[in-house]
Amino acid sequence: MIKKLIPARNFKYVAIILVLLVAGVLVEAWYKSTHSPKRIVTVGTEVSAPKQAKASIPAEKTPVSNNSASTNAGGATDTHGSTPVSNDSSQWTSSASGAITVKSPAPNSTLKNNEVISGSAKVESIHYRLNDNQVGVIAQGVLDVVNGNFSGALRFTSHGTGARLDIFSTDEQGVEYNEVQINVSL
Repeated sequence: MIKKLIPARNFKYVAIILVLLVAGVLVEAWYKSTHSPKRIVTVGTEVSAPKQAKASIPAEKTPVSNNSASTNAGGATDTHGSTPVSNDSSQWTSSASGAITVKSPAPNSTLKNNEVISGSAKVESIHYRLNDNQVGVIAQGVLDVVNGNFSGALRFTSHGTGARLDIFSTDEQGVEYNEVQINVSL
């Protein structure tokens, strides 16, 4: 039936064009699935969501500096990757891309005010955000990566008993990628 609609001399050209179109669609689907910036690694026991999660945590995640004016504003004292890591490397967590490895805190550990967050990264700086299970974001900011390492003493006031620490990088437009999510107790 198709041969009747398309003259024989043009049939092979039409077939080649169809094969190329299908191949293009398949390549595009593969590329989008392997280059998605939204692959997130989450480790540890999940904590319950904040009671006001929809009001407290914006849908669009926008990193801010350590100088936030929020009432839940915490931050970190950047130690520029100089803090030694004392936990076992089997407790380290890496992003799906391998660009960020969080060495401290370990998943399901207890995170206290002024404890160090640290790791290694193949980016210039990392962003962090600590969300507790009662009020949402209680600390956020940026740490420099120096000689492939980052570290900082995290300052925060906890309101809940559990939290999730997000560590990630951003592109020029502020889109988050290389994200690692670590569940901790407070």
